[in-house]
Amino acid sequence: MNTFSEAAILFTTLVVGLLTTGVLVLLPSTWQGDGRSLRYWVIGNLALSLDRVHTLTRHAFEAGAQSELLASLATACVVLGAAMHMTALHLLLRDDSSVRDHRFPLAMALVVAVIGWLWSEPIAVAIGTSLCIARMLVICWPRRRDLRGALAMSAAMLFFLAMNACGLWVQLPLVLFGHGNDVSSMPVTVLALDLVLSVVVNLAFLMILIELLYQRVERLSVTDALTGVLNRRGFLQAANLQLLHAGHLGRMRCPASVLLLDLDHFKRVNDDFGHATGDAVLQGAARCAATAVGQTDVIARWGGEEFVVLLPGAHLSQARETAERIRLEIARAPLADKAPVVTVSIGVAALDELLAIDQLPSLIAEADRRLYMAKRQRNCVVTHDDSPDGALVPSGGITA
Repeated sequence: MNTFSEAAILFTTLVVGLLTTGVLVLLPSTWQGDGRSLRYWVIGNLALSLDRVHTLTRHAFEAGAQSELLASLATACVVLGAAMHMTALHLLLRDDSSVRDHRFPLAMALVVAVIGWLWSEPIAVAIGTSLCIARMLVICWPRRRDLRGALAMSAAMLFFLAMNACGLWVQLPLVLFGHGNDVSSMPVTVLALDLVLSVVVNLAFLMILIELLYQRVERLSVTDALTGVLNRRGFLQAANLQLLHAGHLGRMRCPASVLLLDLDHFKRVNDDFGHATGDAVLQGAARCAATAVGQTDVIARWGGEEFVVLLPGAHLSQARETAERIRLEIARAPLADKAPVVTVSIGVAALDELLAIDQLPSLIAEADRRLYMAKRQRNCVVTHDDSPDGALVPSGGITA
């Protein structure tokens, strides 16, 4: 009866693994970097399925009927599956490429198979899989806060490590004291736990794929495709978060400033030099503005040739200094090859006491009004309702 229960659980694990693999194969593999990771994970599942087929065959025939070669191949399949899963997660969650090659899992499986053939298959499997599982835990644990799939994967890896440690605790003395590979089969409860963990691991991997895709879509929805900075929607979200964070710090006086930038005579750049050059100029302007602001400042493309910058914690004098740096940096040299020197007009508005987040629209509106004043002269910064501060257009620039 116990043998029948073990075979039933192994068969169920095999079927569930194959069904999960089929679902993963049907997933679109056009996401950046995910196609290769998906293939590695599927190969890992297939390798583990081969080992389960081998184990079911052992239950169907006498244990002595299996050859040592088949046992070593089964050992290699288990370690190959774990190593392929490790490589798939590494490809998904890490930026470096140190373990992105299939040769590493194959070499590891071969080494463990040789060790199992010369010494003991159970211990070789436990050691080989433990190394892969520990590596997967190291990969997933840092991402547990932003990816629920990584948290579930980490928990499953901890359970697998505990199971391997218990298996080594039982098997190692038997081998060291001369019993060879004569180790009893795993209890039904352990097989059932292995089934549950296998399902959890595959679901966790699927969750990681979906969550990463969602993050990419969310990032694309708030990013300007041309310049790489935030778009208007992304700016409003980030600005509200910045101001909300500042309010939660308990500061009674919470200064904030907004800059609105508009490239002067940008239409002439498109008309005289082409839209490709105009796009390159916009990208250069975004880079110049990004280098002139701080890490906590928020920069975005407001629309057309306009950019907006939020300076949380900056008073009007500090905002004016930042605006001047941006103006001088943009006018210093051509922003693209074969492009003229362009200038920028900037309107600045500040709110020294931010009492509510909904004052952000009025702050932007005030900066826009002062930008309109700056556009009358061009290449200047307007911070008050008086004469703008600016400079002459550099030689070679586009003038009115």
